[in-house]
Amino acid sequence: MKSSKLKEILIFSKEEKLETHKEKAYEYFKKYILDENNREKLKGKRIILNLTRDYLDGKEHCFEHLTGFDETEEKFEIDPCINSEEEGICLTKCKLDGIPNNQRVFCIYRAKCLNWFNQILNLANLNDENIYIWSVIDKNNKEKLKLRFKHETVDYIMIFYILRDGNYKLITAYPLIRKGDRRKADREYKNYKK
Repeated sequence: MKSSKLKEILIFSKEEKLETHKEKAYEYFKKYILDENNREKLKGKRIILNLTRDYLDGKEHCFEHLTGFDETEEKFEIDPCINSEEEGICLTKCKLDGIPNNQRVFCIYRAKCLNWFNQILNLANLNDENIYIWSVIDKNNKEKLKLRFKHETVDYIMIFYILRDGNYKLITAYPLIRKGDRRKADREYKNYKK
């Protein structure tokens, strides 16, 4: 999971506890994503975050969504961090056992990508050739903007609601690690370009 266009991802150590990993990711999130002064805009438009604190540890919904997954998401055919340095560091191993409803499992693989958030938005603002942007109408008749960065071994997507005032509300952002996700993004983009 590397791209010469993106700076190094967040570094975690296998000597650290899971809570230390989560706190390190949360500190980065607060400084560079939560703080609107440090958060990149998209084509001059603001990005609004979902900041409700509806999770057990009191962290914002947005943080939990960027760094974790829940029981509604498909199980992976292969754990995302297999054959990567994260495999030896991850303490949750994609296990959902015992997770309360409406809670998310912290994923070090997703958390390591937090610093790509602003970098990918910046590349979109610069009209980088490896950025793909399209819109779709969801089942609730809301328009979503999808922004995908695909370069070397990185395939990352950001999904936003398009607000009436022209700004965006972040739904989620994550590495595309399931083949089905990549095929779906390819198909949507191809249909959008027709």
